[in-house]
Amino acid sequence: MFNKLNLDRFEHRRVKPRTRVQLISNGPSALNILCLVVLFMVVLLGGWHWWKASALRRQPGIGVTTTNLDQGESVLTSEGQPEVIADGPVNSAANSVSNFSFEGEGDSAMQVNRSREHYGLPKLSFSTTSRSLIARATELVRENPADENLRQYVIAAHIFLMQQEISRHRFREGLNLVKEMEQWGLQISKVASFKAALYGKLGEHTLAEKWALAALGYPVEVDLVNIYHILGKAYFFQEELPNAIEAFEKALEIRQDPEILSSLNTAKRELESSFGFDRQRLAHFIVRYDGETMEQTGRMVLDALDRSYVSLKSQMGFEPSEPVVVILYSRRSYTEMGGPHWSSGLFDGKIRIPAQGLEHLDQRVIGTLHHELAHAFIHARAGKRVPRWLNEGIAEHFEGTRTESVGESLAKILEREGSVVDCVRTAKCDMRFFYPAAASIINYIIRMRGIGGIRDVLEKIGEGRDIDAALQDVVGRDEIEVIEDWQHFIRRRYS
Repeated sequence: MFNKLNLDRFEHRRVKPRTRVQLISNGPSALNILCLVVLFMVVLLGGWHWWKASALRRQPGIGVTTTNLDQGESVLTSEGQPEVIADGPVNSAANSVSNFSFEGEGDSAMQVNRSREHYGLPKLSFSTTSRSLIARATELVRENPADENLRQYVIAAHIFLMQQEISRHRFREGLNLVKEMEQWGLQISKVASFKAALYGKLGEHTLAEKWALAALGYPVEVDLVNIYHILGKAYFFQEELPNAIEAFEKALEIRQDPEILSSLNTAKRELESSFGFDRQRLAHFIVRYDGETMEQTGRMVLDALDRSYVSLKSQMGFEPSEPVVVILYSRRSYTEMGGPHWSSGLFDGKIRIPAQGLEHLDQRVIGTLHHELAHAFIHARAGKRVPRWLNEGIAEHFEGTRTESVGESLAKILEREGSVVDCVRTAKCDMRFFYPAAASIINYIIRMRGIGGIRDVLEKIGEGRDIDAALQDVVGRDEIEVIEDWQHFIRRRYS
């Protein structure tokens, strides 16, 4: 559609009427017609090739970079801030399938295609690949062990199935498929790339680092940019900031990428803000703070976090697989690193606390520490796909907020507003209402299913279920229905 300015320009470019009449009056010659026909065929053929290439780029298939492992996923932190480090495209899983392109040129692709046609196997695609197809192809391999093309078909089918699991955020299932591919003889470079990407998505940074370093041993066979990005993030979340910066810079030397540049800038800013800080690695925590001015404060905070860790582990029935990073800041440094000025703590993959000057830990500070550590547990179990009301509600619950203390005020707001379903689901409302409301909804779910119900919801989200499916499985209602039922409960009890 043209705007007015474009229409004016278009009018100036048109062929003048007199010229068109002159062309028509001359009459077409046979040569002109032949030239027009040839030109039309060239344009048509070129358009067809462009369309086919575009379709292949869109199709989630072997040899096509389509699986971005959560590319561009928007995540809100515990305080509504963007995640501190870019989550970025980690495409190594998709890029690593290029050698299995049955659509491409070459003898290998043709042989595999002829082999699958001989056995009546379908062309692999995102929609045709399933466990039953893999079982069928596996049985054919057992019957024809000398047919290497069948073996390659089975590996490629596993890759398609892995892509399906990745698209559903079922990263653990993706890892299981990689282990199966190892047994079928998948190249170690691809095994390492897949595992690095998947462990990174699971937040298991020690293993992501291990496999990224292994993948770098095959620089010709892997996507170095993505592997360096994965490695940099693994270092970042283990508080090894100089190593993270070096990895991001190596990635950018190969190819400029805005996501990686964002990661680099964040790591540099964090290193600068923590210059001179001491770093300690303990059983459950990696802690960084100014050893000269916060030594005593640091010890008090760590003691409180240790007690909270034991309590949360007992109540939630699990613990993070990686040490939780805790950084203690001055108020100014905390704000510079993204902490809202009104907040007393932040979790964005790391716990950040403005702690300078604390002489003792009162109940408010202890509650804040417990709240932010709860976010770390939630993240470890369910990743980044937990709705904010669920995330904040659980953290508020463990901090000690109960419906009994806020029920009457919530009832008054409900009476005035009518419904707060959209407010709760989007978190686009007054935070003075949102936080107690979220805690109250969690209390309501616990009344129905106990604390085990909360654990089950988180576990199902961690397995790849969306919030509606997870709640349906546990409480028999989807997200909207749960919030609506909670509203009725508050009105009946407190109005």
